[in-house]
Amino acid sequence: MGLGYLKNSQGVDIKDVIPGLIEAMHDQSKSVQLHAAMVLGFIGPEAEPAVPTLTALLNESETVAGTTDRIYTRSAAARALGQIGPKAKAALPALRSLLADNDNYLRVVTAVAVWRIDGDVTNTLPVLIQGLPQLQENSKWEAIDGMTEMGPLAKAAVPVLLNELNLLPAPTWAGVRQYNGQKITNALKQIDPEAAAKAGVK
Repeated sequence: MGLGYLKNSQGVDIKDVIPGLIEAMHDQSKSVQLHAAMVLGFIGPEAEPAVPTLTALLNESETVAGTTDRIYTRSAAARALGQIGPKAKAALPALRSLLADNDNYLRVVTAVAVWRIDGDVTNTLPVLIQGLPQLQENSKWEAIDGMTEMGPLAKAAVPVLLNELNLLPAPTWAGVRQYNGQKITNALKQIDPEAAAKAGVK
């Protein structure tokens, strides 16, 4: 994943690594595909040439042949497309079809991606509201980030965010508790400062 940070390095043209990452997404190893997609996401809009391959990866099997192991390649591809942003518009039909997928995590990540690509709140916010409570604690930040980016457009999410704030995990999950708590309070203040103040969010 460190390759994704090369774009901030002086004298480095990150575009030079994109063809290799695209090729890596055709690798037989699901793990290699996953990490290639993640790095392309870090690169952002400059990774536009990878949109067709990332889109194809949305329909790939996540199960490792001969095992019960699962690699979240589809979610990584959806997330990367969202990080590429409006330049990934060609992927919208494939992404929208995943908003009704049986996998809650994939639905949430896809909803954030669709929002980042074309600003669609109508079809994505309900997915985030429904999906947030069902996510594992260490994955909830993705839905919360999407709601935060929507700002006042996500007012319908205030009740579920307040509920999540009241249901933060036990102190034994101290790191996750603090991380998610900060993200939720920031989201509430960005979305509806008045409601946040009334709820005692500081």
